[in-house]
Amino acid sequence: MEDQREIAYVESVARGWTMEDGEDLSAMRRALREVRARALPMNMSMDLIRRTAEERWSS
Repeated sequence: MEDQREIAYVESVARGWTMEDGEDLSAMRRALREVRARALPMNMSMDLIRRTAEERWSS
C-alpha cells in the first residue's frame, strides 16, 4: 500500500478477500515460503508439464 501497510489478497471460486491482520499475514508468508521451497525450478516445471501433456494427451 502507499502507506507501507502490508495486505494480502486471497481469491477463491466463490469470492476474494483481503487480509490485514498481522497473524494472518505471517501465516500467509510461512505458507508461501513452504510452497516456494517445494517448487521445482521453472525449467524443470516446464519440462514436467510438457512431458505430462505428451504422455496424457498425445496419441
